[in-house]
Formats: sequence, structure tokens, C-alpha cells
Amino acid sequence: MSGILGYHMPGSAFGSFAPGSSVHTPLKPVTPGSARPILGGMFGRARPPGAASASRTVAYFCTLIQLALFAAPVMMSVQLANDPDAVYWIGRFGEWALLVPFYTLLLHLVHVNQIAANKQSGLIFVFMFLPLVCLAITGSWYMVPAAKIQAGLFSAECSGRGLERKADLQRAYEQAFHVYNVCTERMRREQGLEGTFRHVSLPMCKEWFTNAQGSNHSIILPRNGYSSDRIRDFQYLASVELSHVCGGFCHAGPALWTGFGEHGREGSMCAPLVAAKFRSIKRHADMIFWVSFINCIILLISYLVARPMFEKLGYFGDNFD
Repeated sequence: MSGILGYHMPGSAFGSFAPGSSVHTPLKPVTPGSARPILGGMFGRARPPGAASASRTVAYFCTLIQLALFAAPVMMSVQLANDPDAVYWIGRFGEWALLVPFYTLLLHLVHVNQIAANKQSGLIFVFMFLPLVCLAITGSWYMVPAAKIQAGLFSAECSGRGLERKADLQRAYEQAFHVYNVCTERMRREQGLEGTFRHVSLPMCKEWFTNAQGSNHSIILPRNGYSSDRIRDFQYLASVELSHVCGGFCHAGPALWTGFGEHGREGSMCAPLVAAKFRSIKRHADMIFWVSFINCIILLISYLVARPMFEKLGYFGDNFD
């Protein structure tokens, strides 16, 4: 009957056959990919034997590759985010890189659950590139300011356009130096000759703590005590003296917060030493940017090479052989 009416009965997988006729009409062969289920075959896929196991292997292998490629730029970003000089002058936004391992593990769980539900999608590979792109941007955000800061700190000028923070640090040092002089004079009066030869630092001075709390107003302090920005300047100057063994910022002076008497109280100014440190910071930022960029290219090439295998595993529709 199907041969007389000119159509094939549904489910006749081997062609049509008219009663009383020995002529067999073969079906037109179906080319691969000519008919795909809706939404790339995400619903109701026919999974061949071994496809699930192979897809799970792909998921674990992709996660290991990501962790290997992310490790170096993540560690360097966290290192810059905890460097006192980089934090004060640029910021600590590099700490976001601590989220990358958790993001990778979360992406792995999503990938494995998609495979278990037979709904794996090629979109999962797009999200694997996201951390490397963000890490490259982080490197550039440290790299560009570091070059400008280095040039400004090497300059002999202590004021002018682009040097505002440098001048603020020198003013903060002068404020602290005034309290230091008041403290040393008081100790000489109270202790006599012993106080003259004693190496004094600001943490030893009660005047410093009184002024820092804003309870003893003087001409060098705002009415409500030190501002939060000024306290931040003091903390940074203390860390600079400790790490770079210097005194004063734009002009040389005694170390106020540290007791490095054996190095000489009248050391070099801190600005050139911090500028030399920013040469290292810029080099780290360059490494973050270029390592992330190169790793992104490696991941892209690996994806393009493995794409035929992903297609056979059903990541882009039902292309099983």
C-alpha cells in the first residue's frame, strides 16, 4: 500500500516494498548532522556505550589543565595584593585571584553534573577562559600605574602634578618628626645624659600616642586628631623604614619608627628606594599579564585541536558515530 500511495510507512528502516512486487525501493541515506534535535540535542540524546565515561575523563582533564595554567598568575597577583608598596600606591584588588581555585572547582562540578544528566554543552569551555582574561586585565592594572609611579618617585621634585601623594608623605614625615623632637627633648630633661645617648623611636614616645588618638590638640594636628588618610601615611612610612632602611621621604632624615641605630640614623631618603622597588613590582605585573595571555592562547589552541572529539561526545549536538 505504501508503494501505491507513494510514501513510506513510518518505521520502515529498510525502504518500501509494494505487495505483489519484487522491486525494493531503498531509502535516501541520511547524512550526519542533517537532522539534529532541538537545542543541540540537550534533551533525549542517544548516548553510545562509553560516552559518559569518556566525557567524565574530559571533565577531570580540563580541570587539571585549568589549575596548572592558573597557578602562576594567581600566586603573583596575590603576592602583589599583599605587598605594602603596591597596596599603598595602587591598591589590593589583586586579592580577587584567591577566588579562581574555587571558581575552577565549581565549574568542574557543573561540568560533571551536566555529563551525568546527558546535557553537556560546549558553553562550558567558554567559562574556562574567563579567569585568564581577568588575570591579564589585573596584570595590566598593576603594570601601567607602576611605570608612572616609578618615574615620579625617581624624580627630584617633591611637589607638582602627579606627585601629590609624594608630597603628602613628606608632610606626614615632618608632622611625625615634630612630635619626635618634642619627645626627645622631654626625655633629655627627664633622664639627663642617659637620654642623650639613647636611640628614641616614636613607639617609645607617649606624645606620639596621645597625639595619634587626637586627645591632645596642637598646632600640627587637626581639631579632631589625625585624619584616616594621615594615619595611613604614618603606617606606610613606618613600613617603608622597616623594609628599606631609610628616613624621610623626599629629603633624608632620621628613622622615626624603627630602632636601626646600627645603620645610622641619618640615612638616605626613601623615595628612590621605593622607586627601585616599583621596578620589581612592574616586572611582576608584566609577568602576570603575559603569562595569562600566553596561557589563554595555549588553552584556545588545545580547545581547537580537541573540538572534533568534543563534537563526537555530544557537546555540540548528537554527532556520535
